[in-house]
Formats: sequence, C-alpha cells, structure tokens
Amino acid sequence: MLEKITHKLQTIFRVTRSELYVAVLIVIGVVAGSFASIYQNKHTKDIILDSRYFDSLAAYEKESDAERKEANLNYFANLNASKEVGAADSNDTDNITTTNSSNFNQPQNNRPRKLKAGGDNKQININTASKSELMQLPGIGDKTADKILEYRSQRKFNSASDIQKVKGIGPAKFAKMQSFIIVK
Repeated sequence: MLEKITHKLQTIFRVTRSELYVAVLIVIGVVAGSFASIYQNKHTKDIILDSRYFDSLAAYEKESDAERKEANLNYFANLNASKEVGAADSNDTDNITTTNSSNFNQPQNNRPRKLKAGGDNKQININTASKSELMQLPGIGDKTADKILEYRSQRKFNSASDIQKVKGIGPAKFAKMQSFIIVK
C-alpha cells in the first residue's frame, strides 16, 4: 500500500524516491515546528499575563490604606467641585457661581514643585540629589531625571555644566537650571 502511494506521488511530482522522502520529512518538520511554536507562544502569553498581574498586585500592596483613602477623597472632591449653579433670573448673573472644571475627573498631579528664578534660592547637588529633587529643576521631568541618575551611576559630575552631557539636556535647558544646581 505504501509502495503504491509512493509510486503515485513519484509520477505526479516527477521526483525520485529519495527526493520524495526528503520532501515528506521537510513537511513533517514544518508541521511539528508550527505546533511547537503555537504551544510555546500560548504558555509565554500566560507567563507574561501572570507577571503583569503579580506586578500590579505588588504595587497595590505597597500603597497604604491611608493613601488609597486620600486618593478616593480627592477624586470625589473634584466631582463635587466641578460646577455649582444656583437658581437665577435670566438677567441676574450674581447668583451663578462656577468653579474651574478643567481638571474634572483627572488624577492629582504628584510631581514635585518646580523651582522658580528669583523666588527660590534652593540649590540642588546633582551628584547626590534624589529623583524627586532633580524633577524640581526647571525643564527636568520624569524621564530626564532617570537619565541623569543613570549617567550619575556611571560617572560623577565634576562641574554644573557636565549635566549637558546627559542626553536631552542642551544649552537652553542648562541655562534655565544653572542657578539651581551645584556640584559637591
């Protein structure tokens, strides 16, 4: 029976017996490889989803109950303060009170307060400053603060102008922050 099938395939494809066997082995290998990759991808996806779940659970557990309650209170305070409108005549606008609702339903900004020229005489040592202290500098956000910390982990700043060696900080940003940084 196998002999008849082999002979038929040889005549259809006009190949020798050994060429036919090689082609069959290649097809079997491709099919087996496809099944193996499908199986592996399915389990890789499960592992990725599990790690995301556990990462978010760990972050939630780090946050204290007091912080969660405060965040909820801030959220509901924003909802209540969005608009207050009293009953008014069509010509009487004295009874209408509105509050700024541009931040309606938006999370509270937990970024550190930025230093301002003329108002602040605080100076930050860029060799020892934390991420939140670096973010107080004008023009420095979350990602740039991370870049500064990464640069600092490899080498020390010798002068204030060395901060320009960090990718993303050029002469314009340096000019804004120059009066607020020191190097010790």
